[in-house]
Amino acid sequence: MSAYSNSKRDRTQLDALIGLIDRRRLQLQQSAYCLGQRIYAEKPGVFVERIGVYWQIWRSEREQPSL
Repeated sequence: MSAYSNSKRDRTQLDALIGLIDRRRLQLQQSAYCLGQRIYAEKPGVFVERIGVYWQIWRSEREQPSL
């Protein structure tokens, strides 16, 4: 095989890999967008209040002696 043949095959493989990477990147971006919509669906104050309630519940559970 000539160097040109190897180079062409390498380029074909590289192009295939780049295509796979691009497809996966698009999937991850779409997932991130969907998650972002869920996170930012609430008004900031409502979100902070809800997380604060979770935090208080978690802290109170930590303070209770385990059985």
